[in-house]
Amino acid sequence: MPRPYHRRKQRYSCPQCGLLVLNHLSPSHAKGVYHRYPKKVRTLLATDCPNFAEVARRLGVTRQYVSQIAAQIGIPKGRKTWTPEQRKAQALERNPLLAELVQEAEKHGLRPELVRAKRKRKGGPYLRREIQIGKSRCGIKKLFHTYRDLYYLSRPSQRHWDFVLGKLPSGWMVIPRKKFPKRSTGFIVGREKRTSGARSHRHDWPHYLNAWDLLHDS
Repeated sequence: MPRPYHRRKQRYSCPQCGLLVLNHLSPSHAKGVYHRYPKKVRTLLATDCPNFAEVARRLGVTRQYVSQIAAQIGIPKGRKTWTPEQRKAQALERNPLLAELVQEAEKHGLRPELVRAKRKRKGGPYLRREIQIGKSRCGIKKLFHTYRDLYYLSRPSQRHWDFVLGKLPSGWMVIPRKKFPKRSTGFIVGREKRTSGARSHRHDWPHYLNAWDLLHDS
């Protein structure tokens, strides 16, 4: 028995975004990202980079949705791949703390290099809390104060770190592996040293404030 003939429904152009839809007044279309931000989406798709996956991440939608929108507005599917320099710039843009560390290390004559992740990650191909300076693998932490000017430092969970670079308002703590606390500790920066301190209650933490020379020697 032959199938009955179905007339194809006619599509109409949306007066706001210009897409061909069955009903531009439908809630599903009105909530769409392209209907709300057509100029922003066209700007992102007009350039060769970023690719559809990166555009989808910035807009908060799926890659398939971006591909469908690109096909409707006449954007070709072929996209250029990102260069390593563009990938590094993207990683620094996403992580301001990492970008600040790179600038500070370069001021002291060091050559920091971003560390590539072993597996595919949503955050990009580079690690956000790890950096390579010379032959030393360094972990990055932002230290928080618990009471007035008392800062808290916990022992790093990564055993392969040679240094821990902790961000303070007055600079960076450069702590070598042999000085890592056994568990956790608190320290105060900016006060005069009165006693040498016992092993469980050390008072030598201010010596590692902006101690970038330790990385030159490593």
